[in-house]
Amino acid sequence: MSDTLLDLRAVHAHEGPALADLRVLAMRESLQAVGRFDPARARSRLLDNFDPAHTRAITLAGQTVGLVVMRPVGDDLLLDHLYITPSHQGQGLGAQVLTRLFAEAAGACKLLRVSTLKGSRSNAFYLRHGFKHVNSSEWDHHYTRPPVPVPTALPAALPAALPAPLAAALATPLAAHLCPLCGQANVCAAASTGSFDTPCWCTGVAFTPALLARVPQDLRGLACICRACAEQGAEI
Repeated sequence: MSDTLLDLRAVHAHEGPALADLRVLAMRESLQAVGRFDPARARSRLLDNFDPAHTRAITLAGQTVGLVVMRPVGDDLLLDHLYITPSHQGQGLGAQVLTRLFAEAAGACKLLRVSTLKGSRSNAFYLRHGFKHVNSSEWDHHYTRPPVPVPTALPAALPAALPAPLAAALATPLAAHLCPLCGQANVCAAASTGSFDTPCWCTGVAFTPALLARVPQDLRGLACICRACAEQGAEI
């Protein structure tokens, strides 16, 4: 799914109760699985520390489909909440939101922390997107993800096989592994090894200017476009 219509919208204080209801809806299955579903407690978990300054609504084509809370804790950033409504789960929206949060954390040079309920599918989700398990408490697993620096300068020379649009933009392989257009894995061999000398599918695909222009401004220079999006863009 393209993230052209995906947005992270600032929220107002009066939206707290509605966002708490969204959290209950999104968390119901995970909490029921471990016998801890309590709607009142699930709502208070958000409302007790609700701060509009650190909360954003996840919207798709103008419709609120989730929420995300990322706030400073000491020298780090805490991803305190990230929820997508059940009807919009499994569409790559959470991965797209993470890509944007990673860009913000990298820009601030901040470690990103997150905790997940034991037994929740979100544990695999965060591990898949670069978080590392650091410890566990009675009910939760705790993870961290260091900031991934964004290249700021070009090297003296780049491999000739690198596609021209990428060679003009990149200094080193981008470490993020999610396509900035669809949020799926980009399967970039260079990103995996950290070297442009690594053979990759991207050398045989044209990255057109129109395709590159579709990448949201805040996601540029963070991750390679995946093969499916590149091939689709070449057909437009």
